[in-house]
Amino acid sequence: MAALTLDVVADPVCPWCHLGLESLKRVRRDWPEAPAACFRPYLLYPDMPREGVDRAAAYERKFPDPAQRKAIMDALAATAAEIGVDFDIGRAARIPNALPAQHLIARTPPGPMQERLVDAIYDAYWRRGKDIGAAETLVAAASAAGLSEAAAKSLLNEPMEATKAEADAMRRGGVDGAPTFIVNGRAGFAGALPPQKLRAAIEHAAKIADGAVSNGD
Repeated sequence: MAALTLDVVADPVCPWCHLGLESLKRVRRDWPEAPAACFRPYLLYPDMPREGVDRAAAYERKFPDPAQRKAIMDALAATAAEIGVDFDIGRAARIPNALPAQHLIARTPPGPMQERLVDAIYDAYWRRGKDIGAAETLVAAASAAGLSEAAAKSLLNEPMEATKAEADAMRRGGVDGAPTFIVNGRAGFAGALPPQKLRAAIEHAAKIADGAVSNGD
């Protein structure tokens, strides 16, 4: 498994991504041979205004049926419990524009620093309710990950068209949900799976990527 690659297509404002990455952290704790992750950008809300929107209002527009909204919240709570995550969507009351966070992640080379940065951004948003659309929040997260404030500010002042284009390319390439896990650049699956199922899915995708099994097996 040490030779495998794992690309994780995720959006920090997506609650399922938060749960999926928490599950991945637990998988890697118990499975030292698990492949390291390279995080790729995806924008659930590609046209999000700069100031963001209220989450409850956005969900009411997207899911006008109250029963459907309740089912989604119940499913999130059940998945969080299965993974073992302290989860309260109310902490992230607003959905910010995720492009600056995605750009900072995308411009940080894959490896331990990128993983620490992802952890810090998700922690700031999902556990502490910080605005990850704000530069000061992202600079603080970058500093916690080991990136200098000057480097983080420089990255956040760059044009972000390339990161937006990569996120758009993921959607055009067939990624229609997040998180999506891609093994060896060939076989993938989507969803916030509990750790045991996530490890099994990674191993199965590895066999598909190697041609040992077909997608239907």
